[in-house]
Amino acid sequence: MRRRTENKPRKRMSAEDRRKAILETTVSFISQFGFWGFTIRDVAQAQNITEAGLLYYFKSKEQLLEETLKYADRTNQIAIAEHLGVQSVTGEVLDDGIAYHCDLGLKAISTGTVETNADRPEMVRLYTLLESEALSKDHPVHEYFEQREINLLKEYAFAAERDGVADPERTALQVLSAMEGLQLRWLNGSHDVDFVGEWKAIIDLLMAAAMTGEGTSYPDLTYDSQGLTTEEYGIGCRKGSDLAQYINNVLAEAYADGTMKEIATTYKLQDALVEQPAAEEFTPAADGDVAYIQDKGTLIVGITEFEPMDYKDENGQWIGFDADMAKVVAEKLGVEVQFVVIDWDNKIMELDSKNVDVLWNGMTLTDEVKNSMECTNPYFNNAQVVVTAGK
Repeated sequence: MRRRTENKPRKRMSAEDRRKAILETTVSFISQFGFWGFTIRDVAQAQNITEAGLLYYFKSKEQLLEETLKYADRTNQIAIAEHLGVQSVTGEVLDDGIAYHCDLGLKAISTGTVETNADRPEMVRLYTLLESEALSKDHPVHEYFEQREINLLKEYAFAAERDGVADPERTALQVLSAMEGLQLRWLNGSHDVDFVGEWKAIIDLLMAAAMTGEGTSYPDLTYDSQGLTTEEYGIGCRKGSDLAQYINNVLAEAYADGTMKEIATTYKLQDALVEQPAAEEFTPAADGDVAYIQDKGTLIVGITEFEPMDYKDENGQWIGFDADMAKVVAEKLGVEVQFVVIDWDNKIMELDSKNVDVLWNGMTLTDEVKNSMECTNPYFNNAQVVVTAGK
């Protein structure tokens, strides 16, 4: 493996302390590399013990993963409960969640969770990476994350009932989805996100919508969505490039035949798709980018690691909604696809210098972007809402 540790004098530890130290080291490895990115030997070397010594405590890498998740669950519950002032949680892993042991509503519990997570990015990244990996049914903790999702939704729905919302299950789903999306942007690092501040704004909007109108605790209040705004994602090509229209046509076909929805569903993004206009008649220019790419035989896609749009699987292969759609376009072009991680601040320079052929990485179609490059039609909608209350 790529990691080496210095040999240090071995320190005699109690079995309990050693076990805890191994679990904390494993948390660190998973948060950096995911489950597939490290070995038992890596953890043993970091602990300055032999592999046999580590296997005395954990019989396999899979058991180490399971015990690490139990450890993470327990420490997270303690941290969140202490932050919220929930005295009845003793530190044992709860089968039913913190909401059942206090009288707090969904807004308080979700905000307390975000505030706690903001100080524990390593732990948040552990869950995020593992949950992404565990989309594969043959992953050792696939069933764990399926059940975790069910448990969280039930707990959040239970808490939402205290807030008097009309549809607790739907509100729980919206809150959990928004939290996970914001966490991804925060962890990504390429976006300047005030995790706690943005969450407080988001939860206010979600709860205002869920707690007003008929069937709620505030039937005389109304939810006004006329301030609705959207953040649309598009794909960037060189200014004047014929590749943008070519990609538009491929997206139109993929939307019409269900390919785009099938790929989006894999990453739970199907509800954010933008309907694509019908394909237009297209003739590639003799000296255009389509001919240039087909001649060299490779479509080079400029990206950053940005789950769930572009990220690597356990085999080191690029996957994600954007990555998978780029593969569809490359196949239509009859070329190979190559993903290149770039400095996103220099994306226009990378494009214009032909280091990459296209920018495809959850790129918001701002005026600056549209003025600097040839952009496709929007394909993904990240909605933002403004809420006002009235009589």
